[in-house]
Amino acid sequence: MENKNTDFDLKSEIYNFLTKNRNMEYTADEILKSMNISLDDYFTLHIDLARLIWEGKIKYRDIIDQNGKIKRFYSIDEGPRK
Repeated sequence: MENKNTDFDLKSEIYNFLTKNRNMEYTADEILKSMNISLDDYFTLHIDLARLIWEGKIKYRDIIDQNGKIKRFYSIDEGPRK
């Protein structure tokens, strides 16, 4: 989604961030902090993450932590290995 406050395409920035860090997985909170995205754009971040998943550009993995909470990690989707 287009961020009206800063005039940049958040979806593209998220994709570029995950592409540059393709060997890592990040939670939405980690993406928010690593990219210096304002808390006001947190909802937009989740929408753009969902759009990237639907487009097949990123993937997610849910992990249950030691406290029983589900954490969702996002990473670039490189597709099936050949």
